[in-house]
Amino acid sequence: MAFEHEKRTARRMLAAIEDGGTSTYDAWQLFAYADPTLIHFIFAWLRAHYPSSNSMSDGVLGRLGALCTAHPKAARLAKQGEADSLVAWFEEGHSYRELSADAFIDLIVEKLELLQGFAVVAHLALIDGEMAVPEQRHFFLQRCIAGHHAICPPVGHTIGFQR
Repeated sequence: MAFEHEKRTARRMLAAIEDGGTSTYDAWQLFAYADPTLIHFIFAWLRAHYPSSNSMSDGVLGRLGALCTAHPKAARLAKQGEADSLVAWFEEGHSYRELSADAFIDLIVEKLELLQGFAVVAHLALIDGEMAVPEQRHFFLQRCIAGHHAICPPVGHTIGFQR
């Protein structure tokens, strides 16, 4: 299966809040460098599955609140992730309550990883009237100075990007 490592990490993030077997600090270590959209999805799934009528809601939502209180950046990241178009796509066609934890994580991680894998391709005819390709027999990154190159380098004077 694809993206197994990412799925395991997302499941650990969800379990850190849901099961309570992880300290707030250790839970934050899982969330600190995660994708904001994934954080939003995990928080939304937990809120949907543990409404106040659920007997376990005090513990789960208490741990979620403790994480956001001890590490306010977690709440900011979740709020930032809420603006992602993937959230709108999911909420149009799915319900947080209809999916089990494993099915939810599988669906969300695959969509996030696939979307992040798309390269931004500029319309070559719109870039100063020149084709953005190397000269014949020249290595494409031959003249780059930096040791590490951006995955999607900026392109000057474009009218638009297409995914």
